[in-house]
Amino acid sequence: MAAEAAVETSALEKRPYTIDDLLELDDGYHRFELLDGTLIMSPAPGYDHQQFSASLHMLLTRHAPKGIRVHIAGDVRLFGGNENGLVPDHVITRAGVSTRGRTWLDAEEVLCVVEVVSPGSRRLDRVTKPSAYADAGIPFLWRVELTPFPGQLHEQVPVILVHELRDGRYRLIERLAAGAAGKIMHPFPVEFDPAELLDEEWPERFYGEA
Repeated sequence: MAAEAAVETSALEKRPYTIDDLLELDDGYHRFELLDGTLIMSPAPGYDHQQFSASLHMLLTRHAPKGIRVHIAGDVRLFGGNENGLVPDHVITRAGVSTRGRTWLDAEEVLCVVEVVSPGSRRLDRVTKPSAYADAGIPFLWRVELTPFPGQLHEQVPVILVHELRDGRYRLIERLAAGAAGKIMHPFPVEFDPAELLDEEWPERFYGEA
């Protein structure tokens, strides 16, 4: 009997993780995600990341069309049952999608995801996660670069790179760099200067606008 118990325990330890396991692992200090049953753990984001994300959420929420919602760090189930779940920095859901009482959204309910690249997860944010989002069929992806990055050209950071899913791959369709207000059109129009979103006083000014 002891041998059988040992075999069962070993099997449990070796089985793929599921999104249900992620709820048990949450410690408030790390971000736990899942691809093909393999656990991905990222460090907590830095303060610039948090400042930019919070300000971007305010901006997108105010400009989102009726019925479309913007969520911070929403959990998205991708494909392959419960063995693929990622946590974008922002999730924009399609019109008519209800999130009340839910822990996870399904990829087909998502219009756009936003990833703010962190120093501790650059390849994950730039390569691994975009590939998974494309495989899941999410129409739009924003990648936000807060520090110098490959392909930066002569732009000031932050730079926002907007991608659209075409023929199963993300194609860069828009980019907005810091230094002057500009307009992004997808998935809905919004005009701003990315530099302002790192200004700690920007939220007060933003809410004070008519």
